[in-house]
Amino acid sequence: MHPILRVIVGVVAGIVVSFVIVAAVEICSIKIFPLPPGTNMMDPASVKAAMASVPDGARVLVVVGWFLGAAVGTFLATKIARSAAQGAIVGAILLTMAVLDMRSFPHPAWMWGAAFAAYVTATMLGVRIGAAKGEAANPAADART
Repeated sequence: MHPILRVIVGVVAGIVVSFVIVAAVEICSIKIFPLPPGTNMMDPASVKAAMASVPDGARVLVVVGWFLGAAVGTFLATKIARSAAQGAIVGAILLTMAVLDMRSFPHPAWMWGAAFAAYVTATMLGVRIGAAKGEAANPAADART
């Protein structure tokens, strides 16, 4: 596979897989900690009101989902692209998306810190595991093979 194509596929695959993992964990969270009856998921005001009553256990589960999604997504991007930089790019994109999500309705202060810690740690972990010994460190090195 051409190195540029590998980079694109790696980043896109990392983001998609991460979103799937986060969505799955958030669905589990809603099953374990149901939203109040009458919550309309299509109405932002209704969702905002429901989120105010969500227990901290549900929020912790969401942060765990963010960690797992980021770790797997950055691992996959690093492995496919054969470059730690692409894993770091995926981690940065995911953290940015989390910040935008948290700005959409109020989150407790601890969740902001936990999100930052989860994404940074998961990105470092995913990239480190994805960059196995013996593999090219960057796409330019792959062009020689």
